[in-house]
Amino acid sequence: MFTIIGSQFQFLPSPDQSYAGNLFYWQKPTPLSNANPSNWILANHPDVYLYGALTASAPYLMDDARVPVWGGLFTAAMEDVLKSDPLPNDRAWLRMESGLSFRPHSTTTFNINSGEFT
Repeated sequence: MFTIIGSQFQFLPSPDQSYAGNLFYWQKPTPLSNANPSNWILANHPDVYLYGALTASAPYLMDDARVPVWGGLFTAAMEDVLKSDPLPNDRAWLRMESGLSFRPHSTTTFNINSGEFT
């Protein structure tokens, strides 16, 4: 088992040796700014930004009839993003590499910034 405390993983029980594994996670998109004019969403799925902006602009422009059109296209674009995700889609919240075994009744932490166990 593990938990994340601050920037560290804490394992229970503590690993009895070094193990290799894969960490899959959801990363918050980097916001667009003058200093960061692009991110992976804009590079790979620019229609998400286009249809999201059009959906938001329609009520402001008093073109309420277009909201369902732009909203539908935005939803389809978001579904394309989710389909392109390499993570398994079996709704499993937590995975662990098979074959990992630990010593019972001991703890350790793993600093995700330094890559060191403590």
